[in-house]
Amino acid sequence: MLDAEKIKRNLPRLEDCKKNVLEWIDDLKEYLLLYDITEPRKMFTWVLVAVEDNVKDVIRGLATKRNGEERYPKFNEIQKAVETYLEITEGDKWAILRNLVVAEGESLKLFNHRYKKLYHNLSREYQKLTTVKEYKESISSRIFPCSQVSIAKVSSLQEANEIVELAETTEKEIQVRNVAPQPKSRRSLRNAALVTQDRNFLVSHSVYRNFRNESREHYKK
Repeated sequence: MLDAEKIKRNLPRLEDCKKNVLEWIDDLKEYLLLYDITEPRKMFTWVLVAVEDNVKDVIRGLATKRNGEERYPKFNEIQKAVETYLEITEGDKWAILRNLVVAEGESLKLFNHRYKKLYHNLSREYQKLTTVKEYKESISSRIFPCSQVSIAKVSSLQEANEIVELAETTEKEIQVRNVAPQPKSRRSLRNAALVTQDRNFLVSHSVYRNFRNESREHYKK
């Protein structure tokens, strides 16, 4: 039997998310799944527990009854209704995205997942305002991956996402090699360098290949 008090104690609350309703919805869905709460009526009940009294009325209004059968709203319907009621504008959503920063210890792959969800929650107009420059500010605490975006001179968020994930992978590989025993002979040192180049996913990326080709042409002049 589920411990209702325990669930209630750690339940993600709307009031704690400020204006980031999307993240609250995602956190709530994941939390309920942890307790295997998947039946629509029970999920709806816990959604009501997670919000303030005035918002409860808005969400209750989404439930309908037809031919004696209850229909409960989906999470995306709840999200839209709450955002409308709280008068959360596209500008508010954009500000949430711009203020998003990668957390300490968070992988860039996971961060990119969060970033993309907020990005796709924007209108096309505000998506166009979101540039690689804003994205770099969000990951500026990760110096090496962030620097690789600048070096590669990418113009799209998709390319920037790919570059930082590759850079993070490469950075971890380098860290592992640095703690490994170092080769003593000059030949083994040369071989180690070749292995490093062969296994460096970052330099083999298409963006970097183009960058290296441009550099070669530049030095030929």
